Amino acid sequence: MRMMRTLLIACGLMVPAVAAAQPTTTPAQPATTVSAASLSLARELTTLMDLAGNASVGVDVMLDAMQAQNPELAQFRAVLQRWARTIFSTEEAAVAFARIYAEAFTEAELRDLVTFMRTPSGRRFAAAQGELARRGSEVGKRLAEENQGELMQMLQAEQQKAPPRKQN
Repeated sequence: MRMMRTLLIACGLMVPAVAAAQPTTTPAQPATTVSAASLSLARELTTLMDLAGNASVGVDVMLDAMQAQNPELAQFRAVLQRWARTIFSTEEAAVAFARIYAEAFTEAELRDLVTFMRTPSGRRFAAAQGELARRGSEVGKRLAEENQGELMQMLQAEQQKAPPRKQN
């Protein structure tokens, strides 16, 4: 029962984490409404970027980290991968990701991005995203481990600033 609870929590954490790992931008003025043309361009862009495939790589990275913390998850890895690949390849996911991009970029920017993604360099860029995410995760993990002592000191200093909690 404990393992199933752990799996459900892991799945709940996996989807937002993978989605958050996708490239983002902060537009000067986010769009409140999205034109059909922008949605269409964003849909083409996310297809050219192979967002569903890259999300699957993100799932693998997340599973590696989760499995390092809880080796018992190894027996469920294939199920978790299959589940994640399924949900990220749905029409609902494609529309949702397209909307995110359509809201983040202007129609002209989307057109430029689609044009770029159609070039050999753009295709190479899209194909490299999974490996770049994996390698970036490894760098992040290494840096966090190497600097864990500093984090502990910072947390202890912050804890000492806090007023003592009242006991009931």
